[in-house]
Amino acid sequence: MSEKYSYHYDSDTRILSRSHYGNFTLQDIFDSWNDAIDNDLIPKRTIGFFIDYRDADLQVDPSDHKKIIEYFDSRKEIFGDKKFAVLVNSPRNTVLPFIIEHTPKHYTLKTFTTEEAALRWILNDRL
Repeated sequence: MSEKYSYHYDSDTRILSRSHYGNFTLQDIFDSWNDAIDNDLIPKRTIGFFIDYRDADLQVDPSDHKKIIEYFDSRKEIFGDKKFAVLVNSPRNTVLPFIIEHTPKHYTLKTFTTEEAALRWILNDRL
């Protein structure tokens, strides 16, 4: 595990939460997800992902959004048809998730500014 990110799985909601800290690059995104996959941190029952960038500074060029989409789309067995709620609190961290939100892919991503709204959205089909 890294000091740049942490995980928590809630078996009741079946949501995997990821919190990110400090400067976070494109390679950090890939490395953190590879870490989760390699260490079996994503249970098969997971319905969605809560990604918290409030304590991070995303240092990813918005033009790299296609690389991120390709990464997740190439792992449909893990990420396909899942919901990704991305929590942000700054305009800088909003741009990349917003672009991905509005680009076709095999999963659903939405950007939020409150934790409550993000969790409500992920759980929407289960309420």
